[in-house]
Amino acid sequence: MKKIVLLSVILVLIVLAQGDVWACGCPGRVEDITKAVAKDFNQSSMVFSGSVSAAEWIPTIEKNSSGQKIKAETLVLKFVVDSWWKGKTKDEVL
Repeated sequence: MKKIVLLSVILVLIVLAQGDVWACGCPGRVEDITKAVAKDFNQSSMVFSGSVSAAEWIPTIEKNSSGQKIKAETLVLKFVVDSWWKGKTKDEVL
């Protein structure tokens, strides 16, 4: 019984001790994250925040490395845009 209580306390402490985290990392980069974000921002054609409102797999035909046509699928995501920082100012983006 003591082990269960101790494990429960440890689990609660781990959950409560979580700090700020980045949504994604930049493995292999030696630059500091601020420089990496600025560089990616400058190289991007559009930058926005929003949420995915729909997802659909579209069948496509692609060529593999030997030139043969193969069946594939492309995932198309529809975003509802909350804020724009760069690019077109539409309410939705595919």
